[in-house]
Amino acid sequence: RHAALPRRYATLASSAGDTTVRGMADGEAAPALVQQLYQAASTAAAVFIAEADGSNQELTTVRESAGKIVSQKGQSAAEPVAKPMPSTASLKCSGKTETEPSKSYAGAVISHRFANVARTVCEVMDRFTLHDLGVDVQHAASSLRLFRGHISTQTVYSSDLFEIVAFFFPARSAIPLHDHPGMTVFSKVIYGSLTMESYDWVDQPSPTTLDEWSNRLEAAADRGDFKTATTAGACFAARQRADTILTPEAPTFILKPDFANIHAFSALSDTVVLDVLMPPYDEEGGRDCHYFEKVGARGRPGSVADVAQLRITSAPDWLVIKGSEYRGPRAIPAIQTDRRGD
Repeated sequence: RHAALPRRYATLASSAGDTTVRGMADGEAAPALVQQLYQAASTAAAVFIAEADGSNQELTTVRESAGKIVSQKGQSAAEPVAKPMPSTASLKCSGKTETEPSKSYAGAVISHRFANVARTVCEVMDRFTLHDLGVDVQHAASSLRLFRGHISTQTVYSSDLFEIVAFFFPARSAIPLHDHPGMTVFSKVIYGSLTMESYDWVDQPSPTTLDEWSNRLEAAADRGDFKTATTAGACFAARQRADTILTPEAPTFILKPDFANIHAFSALSDTVVLDVLMPPYDEEGGRDCHYFEKVGARGRPGSVADVAQLRITSAPDWLVIKGSEYRGPRAIPAIQTDRRGD
């Protein structure tokens, strides 16, 4: 399985014949921006995880690629700006509403300290171009055509704490509404343009509830019962956060566990998006991806946002995301594995 993509996120085609989007010689030294992004994301991930665990003391960064634990002295912590999680989760879109206690999503409490390190990640990502990934426009365009309209991904860096992933969208390709449970994701369009529609939950569904519905609907799809898979899911109220067009001129967009966490993309042209996922999707860790379809909306007079009903569905059969090999510049971990005794 491609590291950046959970089971429900896509149907993967990762054969040896997949085209690699690249334009630099293998082994070429990493440009400064890739290294800077790795360092900024490492720091942000350490703060994110420490605060999710309720720690304001020492930050522990797990450098998986280095095979070693590095401790960094924590900065003086500012008072966290907490947004309390809802106590119940709606399970039905009409009729009787069932409720269950919501479990806290890791990282739902975001402090001023995290905001500061997140700003650094954004500043680095805002400077990225295709060249910084070792890709030129001609290589990107030709490779996108070879994927026959399918989205492809390349993982620049991957660990248990965060991933840096490039998404290559052919024109008119799309990813439907999906969520990022307990995750913070930084997204930057570095080439092309796409539309983004995003939502916040009115009442946060629990991860368990969403997983149970997804498993039930995926099982129906596996049996060939596509009507059940696409129409029998529960509905949840969501408030629209954004409906916009992203281009390289737009700043890095951040979604959080409780902000714009459900979104959809549609490419207006061949497009490349750089993402930092913190932490990555992890089915076993309760961070699986869930798909939704907007089935209704009602305007609220005098309010800025609309409230829509999002119905959970199985992964659409038309969504194919191909994993391909990344051969561009790589981040170099600052700490190397202690190999004494080998």
